[in-house]
Amino acid sequence: MFFHPWNVGYTWRKVYGSWPNLYEWCSVIAHDAAYFDCPDIDGAYGKSHPFDGARLAQSLAIGIAWIAGEDRREQIRRGSHAYFLALLHSRSIATRLKEEPSKLCAPDKLCVLYEYRWFYLLRARLSGEIVEFKARAVQAGHIQPGATDGEWFDDYCARVEKEFL
Repeated sequence: MFFHPWNVGYTWRKVYGSWPNLYEWCSVIAHDAAYFDCPDIDGAYGKSHPFDGARLAQSLAIGIAWIAGEDRREQIRRGSHAYFLALLHSRSIATRLKEEPSKLCAPDKLCVLYEYRWFYLLRARLSGEIVEFKARAVQAGHIQPGATDGEWFDDYCARVEKEFL
């Protein structure tokens, strides 16, 4: 949970050739914050997490703009940009709203390629999300029932790489 934003920021740099700016960092840090204490990842609660993350990103960006002494119009512009950057990192939300995924989508998905396999799997096991991820992968026909966590991870990385690179 707490490692993910830093990995997304690093991946952003790999994808776009520069670090996120201060206001983009608001979205990078907040986009998945609503997963904390969420009962599922891809279920009804999990699929709505981008709305809460977007509101948090918006608040952070407005607060930083206010501290920086920017006028109210610029604060609102910064907050709006952070809101939609975080909200539309979700392809399902973007599709539902008939929008393109935001610039945050690719780094959020690709970051798994820039993380140590053992560390990702450790965190996924500790959080329990690996069970849901594997079940959904079996349901979609990506892996066989009884596949190991490592087999799921390898399949997931291959699918992400194929889709985004």
